[in-house]
Amino acid sequence: MTQLKTDEDFDDEEGIESKRKRRILVPSIEYRTMKTKQKKKKIKELVTTIPTDKEGH
Repeated sequence: MTQLKTDEDFDDEEGIESKRKRRILVPSIEYRTMKTKQKKKKIKELVTTIPTDKEGH
């Protein structure tokens, strides 16, 4: 589980709503980033396991 980022002070009238949105959005962005890294790693592993035709047939 990801930890929530620390809240920043908001000067606007929707400050409370902005904090709520920030708490919801930050973990999902980090989750997507992790999934992307995992996918890239899997693709890299697949590329390295594909046998190459060294004889040129």
